[in-house]
Amino acid sequence: MEFEALLERHAVILERFIRYRMPDDPDADDVLQNTMLAALTHYGDLRDKALFKRWILKIAENECRMCLR
Repeated sequence: MEFEALLERHAVILERFIRYRMPDDPDADDVLQNTMLAALTHYGDLRDKALFKRWILKIAENECRMCLR
């Protein structure tokens, strides 16, 4: 499956995850965008595409942490 299809498939879960971790935070949209950019940049490094959901949520978790520092 290509990156765009995987991202579209998990977009709602990804956004809910970020909004849960950063409720009412105006930077949540930036975190979402940074997560998608990081995932696109490093997609070639992902060996098992079946682990995409876990992988992108981990990226989102790290982006949330960096933003909340």
